[in-house]
Amino acid sequence: MNTLHRFWPGLLGILALGVAVVGAFRLAGQFPGEARPRAEAWVDFHSPGPRSAADRATDSDGGVLRVAIAPVVSPEYSYSIYEDFVEVLARRLGRSPVRLQGKSYDEVNNMLRFRRCDLALICNFALIRGEQEFGLEPIAVPVVSDSLEYFSLVLVQGSSPARSLRDLQGKRFASADLLSASGWLYPMVQIRRQGFDPNTFFSGHVITGSHDRSLHAVVSGYVEGAAVDSLAYDAMVEEDPDVASKTRIIERSPGFGTPPIVAHPHIDPELKREIQTALFAMHEDEEGARALAKARIDRFVAPEDGFYDSVRELVAEFDSKK
Repeated sequence: MNTLHRFWPGLLGILALGVAVVGAFRLAGQFPGEARPRAEAWVDFHSPGPRSAADRATDSDGGVLRVAIAPVVSPEYSYSIYEDFVEVLARRLGRSPVRLQGKSYDEVNNMLRFRRCDLALICNFALIRGEQEFGLEPIAVPVVSDSLEYFSLVLVQGSSPARSLRDLQGKRFASADLLSASGWLYPMVQIRRQGFDPNTFFSGHVITGSHDRSLHAVVSGYVEGAAVDSLAYDAMVEEDPDVASKTRIIERSPGFGTPPIVAHPHIDPELKREIQTALFAMHEDEEGARALAKARIDRFVAPEDGFYDSVRELVAEFDSKK
C-alpha cells in the first residue's frame, strides 16, 4: 500500500481537528499587518524568551544537524518522505540528525531567526519575509522532475461549475498557510488585481496547515475551492490517481522558483560550505539518489541571482497595498 493510502483515512480527521482549532478564518482584521493567523495550538517563536540549557548546548554542539521542515504537506506525510534525506545529509556531515517539524511556516522562520535549527525547507513567501526581517538566504534549490519551477493551482471539485477564481466569490476557500506563495499570496494578489477586497471576497477562509489538507478539504466538500502547491498536488495525484478526477484546476499561476533550503543567517561559514557540498553531490551515488527520490527531488543546485524575483514582485505588490 502506498504512502498516501496509508494516511488518507486519517487525513480528513486531522483536517477536521485542524478546522476545530483554527476555525474558518475570515480575513477581515488580518490586514494590514503580517499575514498569519494566531492559533493557540501553535508554538510562538516570535521572541527568544528564556532558553533551556538543552537549547543553548544544541546551538554549539557540532555533533548534531537540526533540520526544520515547514508543513508544505502534513507532518505524517512529510516525515516519511524527508526522513532518509535528513539522515543521509547529517551522516555525510559527521553529525546526528535532529528533525524538527514546524506547525506553521512562520514558526519555522522563527526557528531560523532564533537559531533553533541549522537548516530548513521552507516556502518562497516565507523566504522573502525572512530576507526582509532577519537576512535569510537560500543555500540550495531543488530540481524536481527536471524543472526549477512550480505553480499555484486553484482547485475546485470536479463537479463544480466554477471556471475561474472570480467564480469563487462568496464561497469557502482553503489555504495551507498565510505565508504560502502558492496557497495564499498568489490568489490574494489576483483578487486585488480584479478590483476586489480579499478581506471579504470569500465567505470563509480556512487555514488547513498543509497543501494536502487543502486538497482533501476540496475533495470532501468542506470548501468550494483551494490554492495549492503544484508539487504537492502532483505528488498526491501520483499516489492516488483518483484525486485528478475528483478535482479540477481552474487557474494556474506563472512559474515560481522551487522552494529552497535555507540556513540560519549566523551559521558557521565552513559548515555552510560543507552542507552545500553535500547537497550538490547527493544525487551522485545510490544512497543519496534514493533518499532524494523518496523526497521527490532530482538533485540540488545553487540558487542564481533573481531566482525568486517573481515571488518578490508579488510580495512587493502585496506590501504596497497594506
